[in-house]
Amino acid sequence: MSFFDGGVQVLRSADELLPLYHRFNGYATFQGTLIYPETVAALEKFLGKYGDLMDMTSITSSFSRCAAFRTLGLVLHGMNTMQLLDITDHRLLCWLGAICEAITLGFRVEFLLNLVKNLARTVFGE
Repeated sequence: MSFFDGGVQVLRSADELLPLYHRFNGYATFQGTLIYPETVAALEKFLGKYGDLMDMTSITSSFSRCAAFRTLGLVLHGMNTMQLLDITDHRLLCWLGAICEAITLGFRVEFLLNLVKNLARTVFGE
């Protein structure tokens, strides 16, 4: 699908993954990382279904792990709460960028790439 073939990195900051009218209420602790409280339920549900996704053999700093959990949480929360009509091409590319970054940091979430591609097909057609 040519939509994802450009290799362009759109995600410049995890803030781009936040809901439009996000009100910051601090952080919550999740598996030793600080994440947005709104994303805890999505991450718990996801990890409950798929298990531990972190490759423990990879050498990842705690800062990188925290950033990856924060962005993955925002991606999962967004996928779970956004209406199809509210999903833009920019949002899909941000989700894709966050997933690719998590994969680079040792998270085994490659299967999410297909989910985002299928979502793009649903939203924009083939």
